[in-house]
Amino acid sequence: MKQVLKYFVVLLLMFFGVGCSNDDANAELKELIIKVDKSTINEGESIFFSARDVNDKVINEVDYYVNNIKVSNPYKFNTVGTFNVTAKKNGYKNSKAIDILVNRVIKKLTLIASGTEVAIGEDVLFNVTAEGSVISDFAIKYVGNGLFSGNTWYANKIGTHQFYAVKEGFYDSEIISVNVKPKEDQRFIIDEKEYSIDDVYLEVYTAYDINSGKRVPYIYTDEVTNRTYQKYRLYAKNSSAPLLQSEFIVELRVYVASTETNFVVPNQENIKDTKVSFVYFFTQTKSIAYALKDLETVNFKWISPFEHSYVKPGTISYQITTKDKKVEINYQGEYNGLRFRDDYEIVPQSK
Repeated sequence: MKQVLKYFVVLLLMFFGVGCSNDDANAELKELIIKVDKSTINEGESIFFSARDVNDKVINEVDYYVNNIKVSNPYKFNTVGTFNVTAKKNGYKNSKAIDILVNRVIKKLTLIASGTEVAIGEDVLFNVTAEGSVISDFAIKYVGNGLFSGNTWYANKIGTHQFYAVKEGFYDSEIISVNVKPKEDQRFIIDEKEYSIDDVYLEVYTAYDINSGKRVPYIYTDEVTNRTYQKYRLYAKNSSAPLLQSEFIVELRVYVASTETNFVVPNQENIKDTKVSFVYFFTQTKSIAYALKDLETVNFKWISPFEHSYVKPGTISYQITTKDKKVEINYQGEYNGLRFRDDYEIVPQSK
């Protein structure tokens, strides 16, 4: 009997031993497994994590780590790269890491102009966005004229101009058009036909000083008064199409000392010594020249000088009408610097 009891005890111990071994094995199986709906995303996208056990049972209240940093769930990946994600929970074995690949999104730029219908002489301010976010350090391409610096374009020519924005790492923006129109007070009329003015500039008659190798103003002498002067021409053009080009030319005399070696540009200070010698009009079909005696109104106001040729235009206003009422000029705006007309040569005499 004792022998039978002994074997019975041994069997019980073996039974409990097998049961404990199975429990230990089950404990080793409590490893978390991370589940995601996709492992490759674009920057700015979010992923929702979930965890299960080996029996595919959903495990709640799990902590998730991206590159060993605890994160919220779902988590938004804002940086391009490859990231390791793990799951942790007390009583469970940490999950194996999974990799999330975040790709760069190439966004398209959007170019925005402060105005697409502007008057000549106005500034156009550009801003750039990409999917609603403001972009900096961009460049603007002026179609047919290359890049220009800054984000402001000076509308100095009548017509339609096209622009688009560029930046490394982004798709170029769509091309936008800016239509530059003449100002209402920039026009001239010939025989009741109105022309807009889209280019105004001064031209001066120059000489070449062989000794200095520089341009110098050519000095004229009035045969009647014997006064010396420099000669300028003020050009105003309508050049919207070559065959329709129209212009008028006002020849100006600025009286100076015979020893003057600098260019004395017409301005408000010396306007009393600025004389109009003639006005010349040219259109596709005709040309007309008016002497001073044929003009009824000649009003000039030099509002501001230009700083440097083609850098900052000067500002001027003038009105000219002829006695026969066939020609009327009205302009208030800018003139685009000073241009030179080389017709003469000076050979200084040695003293």
